Amino acid sequence: MITCPVCQCEYEPATTGGACPRCALHAALRSAQEPAAADEFEFIAELGRGAMGAVSLARQRSLDRLVALKVIAPGPRPADWLESRLIREARSAAQISHPHIVTVHEVGIGPAGAYLAMEYCEGGDLRAHLAGRPLAPRAAATLGVKLAEAVAHAHVGGILHRDLKPSNILLTAAGEPKITDFGLSSATQGTGELTRSDEVAGSPSYLAPELLEADPQPGPAVDVYGLGAVLYECVTGRAPFIGESTASVLAQVHWSEPVPPRALNPDVPRDLETAILKCLEKNPAARYPGAPALQADLQRFLDGRPIHARPVSPLGHLWRWARRNPALAGASALVLVLLVVVAVGSSLAAWQLEQARLRAEAGEERALAAEAATRVQLRASLVAQAHATRLTAREGQRFDSLRALQEAAAIGNDANARSEAVAALTLPDWSPRQEFDGMWSGGTPHAAVTPLPDFSAFIHETETGVFSRRNFPAGEIVWTWPGVGSPR
Repeated sequence: MITCPVCQCEYEPATTGGACPRCALHAALRSAQEPAAADEFEFIAELGRGAMGAVSLARQRSLDRLVALKVIAPGPRPADWLESRLIREARSAAQISHPHIVTVHEVGIGPAGAYLAMEYCEGGDLRAHLAGRPLAPRAAATLGVKLAEAVAHAHVGGILHRDLKPSNILLTAAGEPKITDFGLSSATQGTGELTRSDEVAGSPSYLAPELLEADPQPGPAVDVYGLGAVLYECVTGRAPFIGESTASVLAQVHWSEPVPPRALNPDVPRDLETAILKCLEKNPAARYPGAPALQADLQRFLDGRPIHARPVSPLGHLWRWARRNPALAGASALVLVLLVVVAVGSSLAAWQLEQARLRAEAGEERALAAEAATRVQLRASLVAQAHATRLTAREGQRFDSLRALQEAAAIGNDANARSEAVAALTLPDWSPRQEFDGMWSGGTPHAAVTPLPDFSAFIHETETGVFSRRNFPAGEIVWTWPGVGSPR
């Protein structure tokens, strides 16, 4: 902060461009056609500064009242353009009188500049009041009803605001909203004489999409969009579109849908969200037909009655996106068709594989059933064989019958096999402990075999009377005796 050496006013040079705001205001008023204006308004404090000019709090001495005094500040805009806009603002505001529109008290213009004395609103602007924090839903709707009523009144008077945003809505000490800054206002039809054909008027984050067209023809729908943008910030704490640069914001305004308020603030009722999003439709024809329709729907919401607006379905959002992005939509549709073809082909292939698997499983089941039937038949055959063997009454019948039953038991047990096994076990039977090759020797049949007492060898006698001793069980010859003489 520094102190002005002329008037002793303390101010911040960075915010005023280096000039003392009190002296600047005094100089502007001195240069006006009414020289007494400099003595009429007493500077108190600077309220704000923008591209168009500076707004100061001043006291109007003749009527002893506080006013907001707007004067043109030096900048990149031509001075005559700024003066025309200031006068335009005064004329537009003078045509309408409404409790929620800032009243213009006086306007003056001279060779070096112009000034505008307006109603002073102690509560500051809505943007500063919000400070990034949302209002309660009912408070936001109540505010919206009052603003929509004021805009509707301006439209009846043939005036479009075209730059509705929180910073252009002032609050009285009692918190009542008042719309200000009609510097971009125009007739309810047409672009207005202050806007060049290649110039976009308005604030990017709150700009109606149709104003970005090559030859915009703004109508009441522009202000309906602005009201929706203000309500959006009231319930979410942020503008409908935000970005790192003005270009990115303008691109979103033209191409993107705003994030649904309930996604940013779950406390927003669905009907209030529906009304706000209807205001922010890209197509002006899809918005409310005018501010009165919005006011009526907001009042229905406050009264607890159903609103007339209906939320857009997901299919509707998709259709609108496709209309705004035909090339991208066509490419997406082609990709979708390809995906459907692939999905159908994959499903068909999967179905065929499943059918093949089912057929294979059915064949395997039939093979297993046939094998099981064969095993049952084999088991029955072995049991029958054991039964027949048991009835032969020959040597080894018991053991042969039990062997057959053992093979049958390996396949599976049943009552018949168990009964046959019990019957076989009761048979008396015997079987040789060991068999050996001694029946023939050198092609000569033997007549008799006599084992030794310890069964380690045996004496073999042929039919010709030749005796030999042989080991048991292999039958190796130990000695041979031809039947005459002593053994060798």
